[in-house]
Parts: sequence; structure tokens; C-alpha cells
Amino acid sequence: MQKGGIKTNQLFDLAEQNRHVIDLFLNRHPDQRLEYTTGIGLKDMIHYDADFVSRSVTKRLSMEYDWKRVPVGARDETIEFEGKGYSHLSFETTPIPDFDSFLKVRDAWENFDKKPRRNLKTLSDLEVFLRYIETRELPDDVVRRYLRKTDGDLHRLRRDLTRAFVKHKAGFDIELGNRRITYKDFAQILVDHGVPCVVTDIDNARRAEFIKNATPATDQVKTVLRRLKEGCFPNLEIEVILAREAGVESSDP
Repeated sequence: MQKGGIKTNQLFDLAEQNRHVIDLFLNRHPDQRLEYTTGIGLKDMIHYDADFVSRSVTKRLSMEYDWKRVPVGARDETIEFEGKGYSHLSFETTPIPDFDSFLKVRDAWENFDKKPRRNLKTLSDLEVFLRYIETRELPDDVVRRYLRKTDGDLHRLRRDLTRAFVKHKAGFDIELGNRRITYKDFAQILVDHGVPCVVTDIDNARRAEFIKNATPATDQVKTVLRRLKEGCFPNLEIEVILAREAGVESSDP
């Protein structure tokens, strides 16, 4: 494992260094600090006309993802290290769509990670950040290109379904006219169909307008919508939810 600027005991061999860094990674917490001794740099020696001396340094442990590529297939994986089991966020990556997207997502992470400090150690941690990206004032094309590669099709589906639900669009006007559905009930229905959702997601949806044809028509999105229509919401207008670019014609909401 690359340790970057993390200084380890000088007496450690490579295997011991590796174990130490893995232990730091698996057991890290947001405000963790490292203290170590290092030599004064050549630049400071010249600038201050100083001799080579050692100095104590305290720095924040920084081992979070750098967002230079797009996470895909995110999940929690269980591993064993030093005889102990750990569960940790895991994913593969693909190239980021473009440099502008990278800058905006990296900036979003830096703002998200300020107060409080954050670790990405679970799938839930990643989902919270993705929801932050969705609600942050980023250009929609940047959000769309990025989230489509981060399993964001379900996140976008959740966004559009919750907005349609609270705004009585895409067939929910009929559904809610026929029966009472609480926010808690609706969130649970989505979760039962594989769409991550909590009540606060529905609360947040009240502050934004429903936009038709904004959910990418991936296979898993179409499967979820079909199951929702067949089992829960027979009046759901799938063609209003799915993006036109997938070849689905839209009707007015």
C-alpha cells in the first residue's frame, strides 16, 4: 500500500511498514493526527541559512479517496487483517468524464469534508456524499455524467421519484388521491425495491421541482420502475420518469 507522506518508524522493515499503514487505514477516524520527526528540508536550510536539524511535525491523517477516477460497483467488503475482521467500502474505478468534472467533484469533496471532517469507510458514507453532490449547485451535466458512472442511476431515480411523489406528478396525483401514503411508507417501498431512501430525502424533495425525463434508462432503473408499477403504483407514469435519450417518448406530467 502506498503510504505517501505518512512517516513510519525508521526501524520498520517493508512488511512492518505495510502492516502499520493498513492498520492506520482500517482504523482511521476523521480528526486523526500523526506526529513524527523529520529533517528540515533543503529549501528551508537555504532560506533560513540553517543547519540540518530534526523537527517535530503534527499533521492530519489523510487517506481518503482523491476522486481522480470515478468509483463504480461500490459495496461494503469484509476482509481479515491481523486475525480481525473488518468491513470497509470497496469499489472499482473508471476514467472521470473530463477534467472539469474532476475539478468540480474534488471541490465538492473538499467542502463536504470541512465541518465535520469525514471518512469514506462504508457504502453509506459514499451515498451521503453522492446525495451532497446531487443537492449542491453543480452544473446538471457534470452531475449527470459523474453520477451515471457511480451507480448514480438509482440515486437519480430516488431523486425523481421523491420529487414526483411530493409534487403529485408522474401518476402520483392519482395514487395519492386513492390512498394515504406517508413519507415513511414511501421511503420503505423504495428501499424494498432496491432504491436507497430515507425520510429526509423526501423532505428535501419538497424544495425542488420535478423534472420529467431526467432519470437515465438503465436496465436496473427500468426493472425497478416496472416492479413499482406492477406491485405498488399501477398509475405510475414510467415514460415521464425515464430520459428521452433512451428512446422513450415522454408525455406531459
